[in-house]
Amino acid sequence: MPVLLCFEQDDSTKRDKLAAKLHLEVNNTLIAYKQLFVKFNVMKVFSSLLSNLLQLGKSGRTDDDDIMLERLLITIRNVLHVPSDSFEDEQFVNSLSSHDLLVLSIVEYGIADLLFYLSGSKDEEQHCLLSLEIILLIFRDFDSALLAVQNTSYGNDSKIDKRIARDQIEGRWYQTKKSSK
Repeated sequence: MPVLLCFEQDDSTKRDKLAAKLHLEVNNTLIAYKQLFVKFNVMKVFSSLLSNLLQLGKSGRTDDDDIMLERLLITIRNVLHVPSDSFEDEQFVNSLSSHDLLVLSIVEYGIADLLFYLSGSKDEEQHCLLSLEIILLIFRDFDSALLAVQNTSYGNDSKIDKRIARDQIEGRWYQTKKSSK
């Protein structure tokens, strides 16, 4: 659950210093978790687990396998929900944020391809909305006008798709930094 839902930003929270302190503490802890997900390549492990579960097929999976699949997707969603650290964005002028690095690892390890499969497969209807929510969170920081004009006919070569995704993230990051100056 996003921190914003737990600590609604209204006038009473601004007046209550304890609630504000707790909000910052929880938010900083979540940001640290997000950075650790990037540092320890957790998405590589998640990709392996997801692909193994999906290879079993709907009929070959047990109830425990379905629960595991859903929990992996929920964990990915929750990590993507964590906001980027504004201090991190200001501090490292020539680097990507932890959110950008997490998105890159999702693309690099094939989780994005698995999400596209889950969102379009008739056999995996129960995971469709969750996978679409994850895809939405991946693109949340992108400028919609920039995405709309991008050429989507890159071909089927996944190495090219990964390179293009990296270039788009770096380009978006650079444009954001340039416009904030």
